[in-house]
Amino acid sequence: MGEDLRGEVALELEMKQSLRDYFGRYGDISEAMVMKDPTTRRSRGFGFVTFSDPNSVDKVLTQGTHELDGKKVDPKVAFPRRAHPKLENNNVASIA
Repeated sequence: MGEDLRGEVALELEMKQSLRDYFGRYGDISEAMVMKDPTTRRSRGFGFVTFSDPNSVDKVLTQGTHELDGKKVDPKVAFPRRAHPKLENNNVASIA
């Protein structure tokens, strides 16, 4: 089981680094995360990238089609669950 855990951790770090490498060309990234299933701890196939500058999200969205690690990704603006979209300036892109 220890080897599986190390493999999963290595895969998660690799996926986070892929997000940073790809989307970093649009602006400085303050955080990148890959969402995991709480039970299996495996990737759920999407994540979030938080940019230091909200204008970076606009650059990503206007670019059109994106491909990461051989897969098409569909970036969207993400809003925190507790925030109201009209009241808060957001700088997070959801990557699926």
